[in-house]
Amino acid sequence: MRLVSFFVLLLLALLPMCDHHGHDGGHGHTTFSGERPEQLALPENLRALLREEMGLLERDMQALLGALVRGDRDRSQELAARIRGSYILEQRLSQGELEELGRLLPEDFVELDSGFHESAGRLEEAARAGRFGDAIDLYASMSRACVQCHSQYATERFPGLRGQ
Repeated sequence: MRLVSFFVLLLLALLPMCDHHGHDGGHGHTTFSGERPEQLALPENLRALLREEMGLLERDMQALLGALVRGDRDRSQELAARIRGSYILEQRLSQGELEELGRLLPEDFVELDSGFHESAGRLEEAARAGRFGDAIDLYASMSRACVQCHSQYATERFPGLRGQ
């Protein structure tokens, strides 16, 4: 009986360590999508614009969290709208550059980005209606999308997210 109890306790202790995500071929790194992390192959001008957009998104996400926890409807709505519409790349690129970008970005990246901006739109609506519980849930979803994207496409910039 003691031996059975020991193995049950051991199993319970080890269960959280089980890998529920995809493996990267045995190197110990996992990602949300189950694929190996990859770097985006972008020309420097596009990479610089993407970094600028990400910096603005980070600033607005931080400010949004503060507005949400204060219950500030107007500021939450304003920031969510700004995040939803933040497409610096689309605003500053020529049609040819946009087409090049479309060819260079992986489909998963585009889906993550699109979902992120859609969630920002839903968060904007939740803030407008004063549904701060829903807004916080959407904020968490957006944050997870950031981590997922960074762990898949920007591990050199964010090495702490390797294996997430």
